Amino acid sequence: MEAKLAFLGVYGSATGPTGLRGAVMVTDESGVPLEIQVAETIRADVLQRRAYRETLQPHAVRELLTRPLLEALQLQPEFVFTNELLCLDASAVYPVFFLADAETLVVAGDYRIERIPSHENMSRLAVVAKTTEDRQVIAGAVEGLAIAQQAFEPLGVFERVSDVIGLLSGSDTRFA
Repeated sequence: MEAKLAFLGVYGSATGPTGLRGAVMVTDESGVPLEIQVAETIRADVLQRRAYRETLQPHAVRELLTRPLLEALQLQPEFVFTNELLCLDASAVYPVFFLADAETLVVAGDYRIERIPSHENMSRLAVVAKTTEDRQVIAGAVEGLAIAQQAFEPLGVFERVSDVIGLLSGSDTRFA
């Protein structure tokens, strides 16, 4: 059975002009989309900004965006990769890893970084996990990405997720 990988893209800020947006795309190992879930845009009002202050963005990313998106998935991915480090702290049903270009990765804190050998014409990837994540689960995520990287550019999926959000924001009144 082929592994299913999920790519959770998070864009913007709950206090920014376009709000906080996100979507998750589940693919097979060759990068073919199997399922897409898109969250409604999150925009904090004045009261929320004052009440939450510096905790607003982490709360919005983890509780209002990441958790509902992952719980809405019909397909069950083996691993979830995200472009937002804050998603790692969301107590999700699935193992969540931060995925980045290994050449530009800068992470401070209590994280474990695993680099993935690069394939021809592909970015050199790094998978970042909380140090509390099981080593076997991390090894599985690294292996799954290495297999996927033979067929497609994993970081490119975040661009596809962003494009989906962009298309919807122009035609869906939820994003107006």
